[in-house]
Amino acid sequence: MSTLINHVTEKSHLKSLSLPVDGMSCASCVGRVEKALAGLDGVSHASVNLTTERASIDFDPAATDAGAIAEAARLLGAAKDPVIIAGGGAVSSGASGPLQDLAEYLQAPVVTTNEGKGVMSDRHYLSVGMRPGIGSACTLCFNVLP
Repeated sequence: MSTLINHVTEKSHLKSLSLPVDGMSCASCVGRVEKALAGLDGVSHASVNLTTERASIDFDPAATDAGAIAEAARLLGAAKDPVIIAGGGAVSSGASGPLQDLAEYLQAPVVTTNEGKGVMSDRHYLSVGMRPGIGSACTLCFNVLP
């Protein structure tokens, strides 16, 4: 079977990566991490095994690098209740679409700073809205925000 995988990898110019993913405790964690990894630019396939705590990822090295994928896997595996904080950079870079896609992949609420207001519709089910003075508690999940 590895010969087939090597052949497919060479033919399609994809690379395979196997990474540890610590911190998962249930099938919901696995699904969240798989969806988020599969949504990264350049990733064509991602599967996560709860028992072995490993992720197998096929990616295009021309579109992303293994280090970025490894860091994303590490952060996603450790995240229990992820919350996205979007500021002015998200607005100025035109990241509304990718931000909403990421929030939906992770099912993570989005809190905006004053400068990030409008990057995501306040009517979106994951939008918590603008919170002045980041450092207060999120009104949706009551986690303390940094």
